Amino acid sequence: MRAPIIHPDEAGQLIGARFLAVGGSVPDVDSYPAYAAFLAPLARAGSTPLALWRGALAVNAVLAAATVLLAAALARRLAPEMGEGRRLAAVAAATAYPAVVLWSNLAIAENLLVPLAVAAALVLWHAVHSARPGWWLGAGTIAGAAAGTHPRAVAVPVALLVTALLVPAGRGRWRPAALVAAGALPVVLAGWLVADRAGGQLGAPAAAGRLGDLPVEIAGQIWYLTVATWGLFPVGMALALGGTVALLRRSSAGPVAPAAAARASVRSFVAVSVLAMLVLGSLYVREDGTLDAFIYGRGVEGLLVPVLLLGLLGLLGAVGPVPRRTGGARPLAAVAGTAVLAGAVLVLGRGANEVDLPVVRVNTLGLDGLLAWHDTALSVGLFTAAALVAAAAVAATARRAPVAAAGLVWLLFLPSIVTGQAFMTAGSRQRATERTVADAIAAVQARLGGVPGNCVGYDRAGSSAWHRANYALFLDGIRVQDFASRRGEQPCSFLAVSGRRDFPAAFPGSRSVMLENAYEQTLWALPGPAQDELARAGWLLPRRLSAPVPVVDRRYTIALAHDTGEPRAIAMRRGGRREVEVTVTHAGTSQPWPNTHGLQDFDHAVRVGVRWYRIGQPGIPDGHPSLDMTRAELPRTLLPGGRATVKVPLDTRRWNGVPLRAGTYEARVEVLQHGVAWFRPVGPPLIIEVVVVGRVF
Repeated sequence: MRAPIIHPDEAGQLIGARFLAVGGSVPDVDSYPAYAAFLAPLARAGSTPLALWRGALAVNAVLAAATVLLAAALARRLAPEMGEGRRLAAVAAATAYPAVVLWSNLAIAENLLVPLAVAAALVLWHAVHSARPGWWLGAGTIAGAAAGTHPRAVAVPVALLVTALLVPAGRGRWRPAALVAAGALPVVLAGWLVADRAGGQLGAPAAAGRLGDLPVEIAGQIWYLTVATWGLFPVGMALALGGTVALLRRSSAGPVAPAAAARASVRSFVAVSVLAMLVLGSLYVREDGTLDAFIYGRGVEGLLVPVLLLGLLGLLGAVGPVPRRTGGARPLAAVAGTAVLAGAVLVLGRGANEVDLPVVRVNTLGLDGLLAWHDTALSVGLFTAAALVAAAAVAATARRAPVAAAGLVWLLFLPSIVTGQAFMTAGSRQRATERTVADAIAAVQARLGGVPGNCVGYDRAGSSAWHRANYALFLDGIRVQDFASRRGEQPCSFLAVSGRRDFPAAFPGSRSVMLENAYEQTLWALPGPAQDELARAGWLLPRRLSAPVPVVDRRYTIALAHDTGEPRAIAMRRGGRREVEVTVTHAGTSQPWPNTHGLQDFDHAVRVGVRWYRIGQPGIPDGHPSLDMTRAELPRTLLPGGRATVKVPLDTRRWNGVPLRAGTYEARVEVLQHGVAWFRPVGPPLIIEVVVVGRVF
């Protein structure tokens, strides 16, 4: 992992933490204070954005460990008569749910919500069991903190309040609810006040105008959770709802054993919190044409560990008031009924069984393995069948070898963990390269001594929520302010970022300064004295990007990145490949070098190339072809005087795959503009002597 990835929520949380710690820019994406406040001490220590993000990952690891310990403590109280080995197996499987595992790679608030939900259930057990006011206040405080992670997480204090009202308490029936409210309300209100002060958006429900879609959206969530948990979700929810029924029956009955009442209360709390989250989660689903809008489950997944724990404890043979062993046909019937009914409502409501749309994978991590296997296309029927087969296998195994059944659940979760981790790792590497515009803005600010109003305009035309948030994160002290070029709105300063390649049509005379890697985002300088200064520095790209670089800019210096001064000679096998790191410096003066990732095309991109010549048969670079050529890409558009480190491949196979013959070669590492010309080095060329030996590798 190299950089904040995938989701703009990360930037919102990190900017929020920085604001709470030291002030500065406020988060412009939805940002809620609980998790940001948790990270604020890291920001107060003077962390850079990357250091703050890495610190967040360390915090996530601690929170993940806390989740496991809290789940183990909760399992011990829910199933006291179960053997320790079975309990630990259930805990290991429940906390291995893919989203819970993979969220630790992201600086998002769910990392805090998960342990808070488990902690609230555990403290609730103590509150009911001991009837001490401090436990009730503590449970309310934890639930209030959970609500600070997202407005939909208000489901947690609401569920706790409902449960407190249902707990048999004799004459003091209202006392637990009052204590819960006393603990939760100050924390919730404080969180909202902090969010308002930080400029964060509390987030109006996205579905406020389409409440008629709620049944389909809730069905989509239930189907997703049933399939993603391989049937454990409906089993756990059945047992949780049993706790609510037990409390309703006991509220009019006589005294109840404290342990039994505590277990029933925890189950009821889990059921009510999940049901409330299903509704609130649907209200916050944004119908933006993505697959995850059909099956959005990220909200409930934050509360899922106790549900999975209940389901696993039941399947593995918990005894006593929490529940009897559920092996056999009944849980399978519950799984099948839930999956088929929810799937049918989803298909009828959406009008399709097969859906192939872009997907925000952070919102569907529980299904990542199936989606990756099915080319990210959703098949309700196929995925339902897979879940039913898996649920039958788990139930059959649980009857004979309960611990092995927990291991099977863990194995069923593993594909989504593997594919999700691969996706996040690759995404992190890619996102680490997509800061060239932010770096260029910082460089312009340094060269000109500041940016008017400390502000950069961000054009809504061709906008990207992730890039906008990422620029705001890496430009501390510089505001990123929206404007709409297509409506004639003006940017807040002479610098503007836009996804329009025809930006000068809206602002005549504008010149591009930097191209973002792999995405249509360009930094533009509007006409005026600042643009003139950048032109004198050679920092403006040509008006037509696909054009030859002027001869004055076809100059460079190059050297090995780790040059020891020793002779540059290496031995390689025939057909082998290795990389060397070189440092390239733009030695021109009039314009930047556009790179392949910025142009999103090889044509006219400046690249680093390797030409091979067999010693004894010297080639002439400008007059004769070499034996073979390989290419490497500059990491960003390079300004005059700019320097970049490039990994250059040395490949002893020709372009057609035929290995070079054994012998001694010169590999000349040079700079070129694709389709135009090879550049001339200023100073000594970089020539690596390669001895090709042995059989084909």
